[in-house]
Amino acid sequence: MRRCTAFIFLSLVIGPARGTDLLVDYIMMPQDLAQAEQEVFDVILSDLSTQNLDRATEQLNALTARLADSPAKPILIGNLGIMKALAGNSDEAVQHLSDAVSQVDENVGPFSETLVDLLVARAIINVNSGAMEQAEDDLRRAQHITHRQQGVYNESQLPIIQQLTAVHLAKGMILSADREQRFNLRINEQVLGEDSEGLVPVLASVGSYFASRADTFPVLPATPSIEMKSQAEAFTTPYRTALFRESIDLFERAIDIIETKYGENDLRLVPLLKDLASARLLQGSSARFAESAHERAARIVTSNPDTDIPDRAAALVDLADIYTITGDGRAKKTYREAWALLQEPAYEGTRNELFGTPKRLFPEEVRIIAINRQPLSVEEGTHLYADVEYQVMDNGRVASIKIVDSNVPNGDLASLRSVLRGTKFRPRMVDGDPVATKGMSLHQTFRVWPRDPTFDASMKASPTGP
Repeated sequence: MRRCTAFIFLSLVIGPARGTDLLVDYIMMPQDLAQAEQEVFDVILSDLSTQNLDRATEQLNALTARLADSPAKPILIGNLGIMKALAGNSDEAVQHLSDAVSQVDENVGPFSETLVDLLVARAIINVNSGAMEQAEDDLRRAQHITHRQQGVYNESQLPIIQQLTAVHLAKGMILSADREQRFNLRINEQVLGEDSEGLVPVLASVGSYFASRADTFPVLPATPSIEMKSQAEAFTTPYRTALFRESIDLFERAIDIIETKYGENDLRLVPLLKDLASARLLQGSSARFAESAHERAARIVTSNPDTDIPDRAAALVDLADIYTITGDGRAKKTYREAWALLQEPAYEGTRNELFGTPKRLFPEEVRIIAINRQPLSVEEGTHLYADVEYQVMDNGRVASIKIVDSNVPNGDLASLRSVLRGTKFRPRMVDGDPVATKGMSLHQTFRVWPRDPTFDASMKASPTGP
């Protein structure tokens, strides 16, 4: 069934998504309408494009009633369900889509390709409502139909795989989510070719996914229990290492494809080199490789005659950030070089954006910290936290850590202090020099290991593509 591709631009989410915005991609174009009905449907689409949802829904209701005996009716009912979801009426939306699915099952058959978009749309609504099991069932059925009609490695199932990844992550089935992304890569390799330039964005996307996934494993306490340590040694550490290896291999493949086609100094290499550097940094044991990738990216940008001054400054800042993260003494010098490029009044906004306040560099996000056991003084299920104040020094390191408030025992706060001491910031700059910044604050969350069901579920996997 052909979708109304004119509305793809309305989708605000790329990749795994949990919002109803993605539903506009699944508005379907009914076939063989009479001219008068087609004109009405075109007006409905126009109203949707201008977000006049009430009028579009009213007109679609009338059109559906007029075509009660038409083969197009299930498609119109499905579209009506999507509009109900866009209006926030999830229950009515699911009911309309279920009616449409039933009619197609009865009148066309259980393997009709018309069912695919109806099932995926219903799955997106169920994901948004938290009904993950129903969503997975619909996505699996939709994928099976594409396999039956188009073959195992068909590209039309790629949005389904992205949704399945999102569902598995939401359910804590992280191994299944990883397998979906591997299958995503295999399909793209089959469709595009293993050395195709068109594969580069896919390699980068899946590479970033694996690096991010590897970085989601919880931070261990300063003194982990025997159980925590053995669990980490048996599963977490080896699997984390394997994910990083996959990520780095994918980035290196993407870089090789661009180098082969465009040469070693092409600007297309810059985002890939930065992504590779990020993966190396997250890995935690490849600082020099990360520096080398960013140094090469900076050379490509600064030596390119078509690069403007803000882009050159940004490349130097990125390089200085890596030096800050790795503790390289060249960081301050490189920040000053970037500042010097932005002296003109026209660049004041860029300068303030880059250097006005300290920027958290590594880790980029605040990670939940695991503790060995539930604090005796805190009821189970209570949010575990610590509020902290600290200072960012001119070298980007954290100092003067002060616990303002906490319901976590003092012994477990050692992990927080350790994490903060390892956190790196881009320092604020004044008159071309990095300076210290006092009064920084953080709300840190803790969790008890391994009672979090997300981690327990991560040890499970469900079937996926071949």
